[in-house]
Parts: sequence; structure tokens; C-alpha cells
Amino acid sequence: MDGRLVRDPFPGNVLPADRINPIALQILQQIYPAPNVAGQRLNNYANPVNKGRYDYDAELVRFDHYFSGSSKSFLTLYRNHRNEFRSNNGLQGTFANQGQWPQTRKNYGGILDWVGSAGPRGLLNARVGFTRFTESSYQTDVKEFDRGQLGFRNLPGQYLPRIDLDEYTGIGVGSEGLSTVDNTASFQTSYTHSFSRHTLKVGGDYRNIRSNPASTGNSNGFFGFGRAFTRRDPNSADNTSGSSVASLLLGYPAGGNVGAGNARALQWHYLALFAHDDVRVTSKLTLNLGLRWDYESGVTERHDRMVRGFAFDQPSPLADKVRTAPGASQCPACADLKGGLLFAGQGGVPRSLFEPDRNNVQPRVGFAYSVNPKTVIRGGYGLYYQYRSQFGSQTGFFVDTPYIANDITGRVGVPELGLNTFSNPFPTGLIAAPGASQGLLTQVGQGISFDDPTNRVPHIHAFNLTVGRQIARDLMVEVSYVGSRIGDLAVGRNINDVSAADLARGAAYLQERVPNPFAGLVPGSSFNGSTVQRQQLLRPYPQFGGITENSMSIGKTWYNAIQLIVQKRMSKGLKFTSSYTYSRTKEKNNFLNNQDTELVEQVTDYDRPHVWVFSGTWELPFGRGRRFGGEAHGLREVLIGGWQFNWDFAAQSGRPLDEPGGLEPVASAKLDHPTPEHWFNTCYLDLNGVAQKCLTGETPVWRQRPPFTLRTTPNRFSDIRVPWKPTLDASVFKTFRFNNRYRLQLRFEAFNAFNSVIYPQPNTDFTSQNFGTIADPKGTIYFPRNVQIGVKFLF
Repeated sequence: MDGRLVRDPFPGNVLPADRINPIALQILQQIYPAPNVAGQRLNNYANPVNKGRYDYDAELVRFDHYFSGSSKSFLTLYRNHRNEFRSNNGLQGTFANQGQWPQTRKNYGGILDWVGSAGPRGLLNARVGFTRFTESSYQTDVKEFDRGQLGFRNLPGQYLPRIDLDEYTGIGVGSEGLSTVDNTASFQTSYTHSFSRHTLKVGGDYRNIRSNPASTGNSNGFFGFGRAFTRRDPNSADNTSGSSVASLLLGYPAGGNVGAGNARALQWHYLALFAHDDVRVTSKLTLNLGLRWDYESGVTERHDRMVRGFAFDQPSPLADKVRTAPGASQCPACADLKGGLLFAGQGGVPRSLFEPDRNNVQPRVGFAYSVNPKTVIRGGYGLYYQYRSQFGSQTGFFVDTPYIANDITGRVGVPELGLNTFSNPFPTGLIAAPGASQGLLTQVGQGISFDDPTNRVPHIHAFNLTVGRQIARDLMVEVSYVGSRIGDLAVGRNINDVSAADLARGAAYLQERVPNPFAGLVPGSSFNGSTVQRQQLLRPYPQFGGITENSMSIGKTWYNAIQLIVQKRMSKGLKFTSSYTYSRTKEKNNFLNNQDTELVEQVTDYDRPHVWVFSGTWELPFGRGRRFGGEAHGLREVLIGGWQFNWDFAAQSGRPLDEPGGLEPVASAKLDHPTPEHWFNTCYLDLNGVAQKCLTGETPVWRQRPPFTLRTTPNRFSDIRVPWKPTLDASVFKTFRFNNRYRLQLRFEAFNAFNSVIYPQPNTDFTSQNFGTIADPKGTIYFPRNVQIGVKFLF
């Protein structure tokens, strides 16, 4: 109707009994527990046996040896071990979603360091180190489950498959776990030479890093249920129709797969050379001059199981088959079909993920100038390079077997029932991983991703200027400007979307079914039928679904801040520091729409304009040599002397709140007095112009964005922030002095001493009943009050 899809609801809004999927019914009856929190429609189950346990231990040994007055060395060996037992969904045994059940992390390592004199003015330092980190999270405590009793067929695995429902807690295991083994070997050396007016230090740093992560993937199966198949209009979200539970009861997953897992054997190298010189130009002026060069090699995989770029200009093996096939006239790219994945070490493609980036020269300069005995000006600038964290795609080497959810002939909002069903989701078995053998045909008919081989290492320009002034004998004030500019940040985008011009033609044109030139050429995909939606053929590379190009070095972030620090030093045992920072952090680091050519400018998700920290130490004036009880000794001194109080109070702004997807603002949604039950104005006009989610007296501040239109507003509010509260960490120390050599210290420490409850962000899904609220029962994203007692012996 008028280009929009309209579906009639079931009579009485009740699913007919003969339409209810038997597996779904068994899942709801056998697995999901009954509500046990009275009066709650949502969040109505509390598990009384939600066990969680954390075990941690650490050991460190150090050996020091003095060879002579000019040569000494030390050896440090360390180990720490942590076990975490925690169920992600609060259930145990068969039905738990066992994210950390258990999760084990171990660190092993050692450092050998030597320092020796090289004449009266020179000093040599050499160090070698090795670190090994292992992590495993396998479901050793999960009970096996016979899926056949639910009615599943051709579903591999031995545990309950993972089942996720929109707006509800998921169940099942899905993955059997993951693990990683990371080894880092390093060598550093430096030489320091003191001259009459300056001190020069030169050196180098080399590291060999090897990482071996592995995962079983969704080896027991995964099914996600959404609202689209039971919504009034599958193209348009709303908060009055559609239910993921209804989609489950009908047996219509929105997506799913059996994952093949993955394994990597990665290696890369890091090398740095540096020189630093501290120069005393005059009695008032000191300069700090430095130069550093870094090189981080591109990551390689031992067996070359890695995608390395995209063949933008290479003809596709399907080109001749689709050029004159039925429907080719609706497919502009079919006249000269190109594209496909390239693989490391294959066909002349380099083995490393990225091209070498060897020009990372980093100058640094700083100065300190004493205007007079009470005033100092300091400043500096430095160029720094970050590290890369991308490991690349392994498409083709570890292949998921997808559940075909949507009708392959292109009918809108219709589940596919001809190729598979919920009871028999993978009737032809699992797809064998082809590796790189299929070349440009790898994963045709599916979504793919790759990293831009020209990626550059991100860099940071950091600078500051500080004026410090001693106001009184024990009082100092500093005012600073601090800034940074980060460039070449990695950005990703789907490069295979329809153009803005085609998008503007609307749903009726884009979703019209037309003859499919790829019919039968892309098996196992949702567009292998005789007809297909026109929008698929309008893609630049129509033989694929979405194509995400990652690691494009085009993002940037900038930070500006004014900092004020007041320090009061040693006044009758009292020391405190009060610091206030007013800052702004913005970014251009993502595209609002795949069709955009410019990145959107907006505040970062970690921007906190106001931060105040007040910390200090007070040595209580009691005991020997103090104001009160200065002559105390014996038992009296033991009781009243040696007490110290420490505190760290922090108050800061909340981070920016994400804007709702699918809505466009027409006015500010900020409320003068927000509450957890109504954090911002939720009143909006739906696609029919009807006001939704409006309280008495509210006028619409949003309009629903029609389908197939571009987003025009940033991802985050500029004037609405996530809740935050002040926090206090405090401690009391008691020191017992036996003589000048031996002391015993008792430490009583409380983190988040006031037990501040900091709520999570409000719901920003306008289709949810909880839109704009922090739903009950209200949890916390901050750790509760944590009290610990420690003992320290000093000698």
C-alpha cells in the first residue's frame, strides 16, 4: 500500500495452535524458567543459585647480584594465575550461556637486566625479557544435552545450541570455548653519557610477538530471533508490533549458523631506535630533545590462512556467465563483473597483512623555564605512533554454515521454508572450508570483509603548556593547556551498498523482484533463486552481500583541555591535591551511512567534559613526636601512634548517550529534571504521523526515519549524557615501629566506600517498551564497595 508492506495480524493477536513450532514450544516449556519475581512483566526472574567465583594468585621472585662497584644485575621471575567462574545468563548446567565457566588466564615471564659503567661518565644497560600469556575459556562444567529430544535434526554438537531473542536473555552454549597462547620476547639496550651541560641517552628496543588464538565458533549451533517476521511492516520498526518470542514460536529464525571456529599462528616484529638529550642551556632554561624511530612489521600467519585485500579491478570468474543471463539488464555491474578476495602468499600477493610503514620518525621537544624562584613555565610537543591490533580476516579457511532465513526468490519479510526449517536447519550438512582454492569465488553469495593493505600506523601529536606558581610556602598552583591530535585511525565501511541515488528511488523499486542472473551460481545463499530483489543487483559487486573494508587509515580524534591543579604540601601531616579538568574530545571516525563520502564529526563515546579529583593524605597528629601524645611510649604509643588516613574522591560527567537509531530529532530531547524512569523526551511521530511514547504535555521531538533513507544526525547526543555519580576510595594505615629497621603496616582499604550505585545507560531502542528508561530492577555498571585488609612488613 503506497509502496509499504502491510500484513494482517493473527485473529485476536493469538498464534493458532497448529502454527506453533514444536521445538520452540519445548524450548519455552523445558528450558526457560518460570518467573519468580512478582509484579514484574520484564526482568521477572532472579536466580538464587547464580554462582560466581574468582580465584587469583601471583608469585614474584627477584635475585640481585653485584659483580663489582661498576657492574650489577638482577633476575626477576613472575607468575600469576586467575580462574573466573561466571555464567553470562545466570543459569547453570545444561542451559547456561557459559562465557566464563571457567575462564583461566595465566602469565609467566622473566627479566634479566644488567647495568655497568663505561668510564666515569658513561652507563650501559642491557635487558632481555620473555612473557607468555595463556587464556582458555572452555565449557568444562556444562552438561551435555541431547538436542534430538527437542526435535532437531542434522544439528552437530553435544550441547544446547545458543538461542538469542531480541530484548530477552539468551540461553544455550553455542561455542565450546576459545583459547590463546601469546609469547613476547624482547631485548632493550641503552647507553647514557653525561657531559658538562647535557646528558645524552641512545638505545634500541626489539620485540618478537607471536599470538596463537583459537575458537570453536558456534560449534553447537546458533539461532537469533528478531521481530521483523512478525512485525506489521518488516521494513519499518515500531513499538506496537512484532515479537521475537512470536518469531520463535513460529520457528522463524532471523539468522543462524553452525560455526567452524578458527585458529591462527601469527607473528610480527617491533623495532625502535631512539636518542634523547637533556640540555641545561642556562640556569633558568632546560631543554629536553628526543628523536625516535619505530617500525612495526605487518602481521603474518604461519600457514598463510589470511585474506590480504580485494581484487577491485580483476574480472570475476562469473563475469561471462552473468553478462547475458536473464536479469542482466537490471544489473549494471554484470556488464563487466569484477571483484573477489585476495589471499596472503597466493598469486604474487605478499604474505603480510599490510604494506611496510617505515617512515615513523618521531621528534620530541620539551622545556622548563624558571621565570623567578616562584614561577615556572613548562611545555612540550611529541609525535608518537600507536600499535596495530588488526589480525585480518580468515574467510575461506574457517567457514560458517549459514541458516538461510530469508526467501531466496526475494519476497520481502517471508522466511525461507524450502531449503531448511528450524527443525532441520542444515539438511545438506556442513560446508567444507575451501581455503584459498576458490580464489575470487570465495564466499560468493555471502557477506565478506577484508583489511585495506595500505593501512598506516596511527600517530599522535601531543602538546602541552603549563604555568606553575608557588602561592605560599606549602601551596602550589598549576594551570595547563593539554591537547592531542590523533590521525590515521582505522575505519571500516560496507563498500557494497546501493548508491544514494538508487536508495532515493524507494522501497517499491528496490524490493521489486526481477529475474536473477546469478540463479544457481551462488548456492547456500539467500539470493540463489530464479528472482531476486532489484537492490541486490544494484550493488557494485552484486555476487556478494555486504563487503566490509576495514583498516582504512582515514579516522582522526582531537582533544583539548584546561587543567587546574592545587597542591598543599606538608602542613602538620596534611597533604592534598585538588585537580579540575575541563575538556572536549571529538572525532571523525565513522560514516553515518555507507553512501557517505565524509566521516561524521561528533563527540567521542568517552568524552567527559568535567572531571574533579580531590585526593590526599593525613598523618593523624597522635603519638610520639606529634601534637597530641608527643611523649607517648609503650602501649599508649602502640594504640594512638602511626595512624594515617588517605582518600581519593572523584566526580565527573557521564559519557555521551547514544542517539536512537531510526529516529531523526526535530527538537532537543533533553529534560530539565531527568529520572531513571524518564531520562529524555521519548515523544516521536511514527511513519503515519501518529505520536508515540508521549507523556502528558509532551510534544514530539523526534520523527521516525522512513525506510531506505539516509541518516542525517550523529550517533551520539551532544547534550544528554549517561548517569554518573561521585565515588570515594579511602584507606586507613596503622604503622607499628619496632626500631629504626623494622616496621609493620596494617592497611584497611575501601574502594567505592560510599557504595555509589551508577546505573547503566537508558534504553535507546525506540521500538522497546523501555525506550528512554533505565528498566527495573536497576543494575549497576560500577563495582560495589570492596573492602580489603593487608599487612606489609618493611625492613
